[in-house]
Amino acid sequence: AAFGLHEQIPKSPMNTLKARFLGALFILPMLFFGLGSALIDPALQGINSTGSALNSQLGALLVIANSITVIGIGLALLPILMRHSSTAAMSYLIARATEGILLIVGLVATLAFATINDYSQLDPETHYEIGSFVTQLNHSSFQISMISLGLGSIPMLFILHTTKLVSRLWTIWGAFGYGLLVLGSVAELLGFEYGVAFSLPGGLFELCFGTWLILINPNFSEA
Repeated sequence: AAFGLHEQIPKSPMNTLKARFLGALFILPMLFFGLGSALIDPALQGINSTGSALNSQLGALLVIANSITVIGIGLALLPILMRHSSTAAMSYLIARATEGILLIVGLVATLAFATINDYSQLDPETHYEIGSFVTQLNHSSFQISMISLGLGSIPMLFILHTTKLVSRLWTIWGAFGYGLLVLGSVAELLGFEYGVAFSLPGGLFELCFGTWLILINPNFSEA
């Protein structure tokens, strides 16, 4: 199959479980971070409503779950990549860890601002300045985390490509998607709002690749 393995290797139940687990790790961050951010955004905007505190807490847990999950991807792929390149393996793990940590930095800044907003009587000018700073910090930490993800994924994809652990159509799509992700994030940091559009190919890659891992269960154990 075009998107399958180049060589079919007999699968064990343990390998199937590992492949499905890795696939879930690729898919879940979109759900966790998307929903978590939607719940937290009102706090960043200074909107107080019934249930807003509970929503912020739930959103924070989802963002933390996202960070744990993306770091988990790096850990899950570490032994597979280490067989071929310790540099690629560690680069990918560091990139995923950096992504997870920076997303939590944005979360902490947002929750700190929400706490100040709830318990401090700030004059409008000070409130605006703090809010603008937190918004910029949250935005910058997210964009830098995406740059880390994009750059760190290239060595990983190179190993998958050269060793033919997966079809080269996957690795080419991934490299294209992550490359655009980096460009979009750099553009965002420079003030050009291209990040969302440029992130779509990479996001779609992770969603489809994760689904493929769950459904096809490729065998990496003998790679």
